[in-house]
Amino acid sequence: VNLKAIENYDKLSSEINEIEEKLETLKEERQSIFDFMERVESKKREVFMKTFDVVKDNFEKMYKELAGGKGTLTLDNPREISESGLLITASPKGKKLINIDAMSGGEKVVTSSAFLLAIQQYKPSYFYVLDEIDAALDDRNSQKLAEILKESDTQFIMITHNDYITKSADSIIGVSMDKGVS
Repeated sequence: VNLKAIENYDKLSSEINEIEEKLETLKEERQSIFDFMERVESKKREVFMKTFDVVKDNFEKMYKELAGGKGTLTLDNPREISESGLLITASPKGKKLINIDAMSGGEKVVTSSAFLLAIQQYKPSYFYVLDEIDAALDDRNSQKLAEILKESDTQFIMITHNDYITKSADSIIGVSMDKGVS
């Protein structure tokens, strides 16, 4: 007969109870972490969708003002926003609804300008630097873009050759070439 068996049993039983308590604590902590992650994901989705909806509305208004047509933004996978891409579809005045990939250069500039201005309206930066954004625009669209930029409270620093843009600017810095040097 092992006289230490009872003592060993009590010791092992105590260790098992301790381990079971730790396991239960870990399970509760694990569930707490999963609950926290779910709340964060839910909040992230809520904030993203709220921002997306505002930018979408801004884009639709801006596009109508710039192109006289109808444009919208959609998510290609709205169930999983972290894996979703942004789709821009637009219908310039007098044309059917098309994807941005099928547009002409000028139509792309108008669409991307509307998108930039939609974001700018949501959360403006102090200034934007635009390098010949108007190069592919015709006179009518250049004039519209110039008017919209002029109305904005934000400062736009632009490189341009466009008369409508330069005429509407508050200040201009001219750069010319002399003997191959700017």
